[in-house]
Amino acid sequence: MNEYSKKKLFNNSGSTNSGSSTVTPNVTDYATISTTVGNNTAEEGFYLIEDSSAADLGVLIQVFKDANGELKVRVEAEGVYSVPDYQMVGDYSGVAVVTGIGPGFQRGVWYAGAESGWSTGDIVIWNGYHYQILNSALLAGTDPGSAVLGIFQQLPRTAANVGYIVEADFIRYDFTNDTAVYRVDKRNNEVYFNLNSFQWGNDTVFKNEVKGDFSNLNSLSTATYGNTIKEGTSINCAGTFASIVGNTIMCTPSPTVPFITLDNTFSDLNYCDINTRESILFTGAQTLVGKTLAIDSNFEYLYDITGLTTLDIGANNNYIGIALIQSTNPTESINLFANFPERQRVRFYPDIVVLTFISGSGANQPICEGGINAVLDGSKGDWIEFTKINGKIYQTNIGTY
Repeated sequence: MNEYSKKKLFNNSGSTNSGSSTVTPNVTDYATISTTVGNNTAEEGFYLIEDSSAADLGVLIQVFKDANGELKVRVEAEGVYSVPDYQMVGDYSGVAVVTGIGPGFQRGVWYAGAESGWSTGDIVIWNGYHYQILNSALLAGTDPGSAVLGIFQQLPRTAANVGYIVEADFIRYDFTNDTAVYRVDKRNNEVYFNLNSFQWGNDTVFKNEVKGDFSNLNSLSTATYGNTIKEGTSINCAGTFASIVGNTIMCTPSPTVPFITLDNTFSDLNYCDINTRESILFTGAQTLVGKTLAIDSNFEYLYDITGLTTLDIGANNNYIGIALIQSTNPTESINLFANFPERQRVRFYPDIVVLTFISGSGANQPICEGGINAVLDGSKGDWIEFTKINGKIYQTNIGTY
């Protein structure tokens, strides 16, 4: 059970739950409450800070006296937010008041290539905001946040009846800096520190724990749930339709610049544990479209072997579980030298037409079946698996996905 259900401070009526009684909070602004708490003149009780920068529509806090009689603000608080209307149930009757144009259809999350058939007045979602199309004739495949003036207009989260849904979430509130450092919603999403990049309000985004950085999640149009993103890791969702489900992303051991990029070629990235160790993972591996990365090993790395005759996988890369082989040439022949841990399975997927692994006999060289070179056809989805057994690298599996 997370802290949303354990430490809910306020009820849904806008009043606070204090023991068995209900108390309406005092309405204030941040400058006033900061001053009165600082000089110890504020009354104990609950306050709604309407202009707090920690939430769209205010933060509900509790002021109390400590054992020394000094006023303090509890870290546990509740932020009132305007979240995008992903379920398309919002009230858009106030849009024309903001833009002068009546609301058209709500089109969901904007993505490149989706603009055909859209009209002036339609509403889209981008990066946690609603945008109205001001002139559909100017649509050119540029996202609303980057488009030139006159194509889209952002609808403020504080405006009335422009489609946003009001939700109150449990937060940890840094009163001194007027910011939230943790937020958990009714969908059991728990996010630490990098709160603004998360896709709050979407019923298909649930049970995610994010202690690292989940960048550009707001641009996704598919379900995202059951992920654990540990400290020190980053996921940049570069595409629109990447399904991110049931992953544990962590750094171990001694990460350098861990960074994971998911793009829309990964349409079925489900139920795999990934220990980040290198700087770039999952960068446009076309051969993995629609493939579930659910194998025994736990790391992926991309190698470009253009012009190489030898691929030397050093000890610093010995946690790989999937090796993607790319080249600008249609055919390649490679001598592999690999220092894998004992019993570590490593699968190689060529992203070229023909890849030949030369069967070797020296230290850390793969011994292919029958001592014959292994020839893989990447266009047919061939793969090969090598495992280090008693100090030697053996071919232990081969197949087609």
